[in-house]
Amino acid sequence: MFREAFGIKNKSEISKELAAKAIAQFERIIISKDSKFDRIQQGQAFYTDLELTGFGLYFDDDPDLPDTECGHCHNIPMATSDDF
Repeated sequence: MFREAFGIKNKSEISKELAAKAIAQFERIIISKDSKFDRIQQGQAFYTDLELTGFGLYFDDDPDLPDTECGHCHNIPMATSDDF
C-alpha cells in the first residue's frame, strides 16, 4: 500500500520524507474523532487482517512481527505518552 500511495516500486525508494508524509496523513485522519481507529476503540468497528498487522507492528503487539518502536511513545488512546 505504501508503494502504491507514493508510486514507488522498491522498498529501497522509501525515504524519511515519504515516511513522514505517511505519518502526517495518518495523523490527519485520527484528529477527526470519527476515524475508523476511533470507532474501533469504541467497539463500533473492527480491524481488517492487514490493519491488524499494522497495529501489531506499530504497538509491538505481536511477538512474531518486528518492533517498529512507535508504540512506546505513541500509545493508546491519545497516541502520545507526553514523554520525550
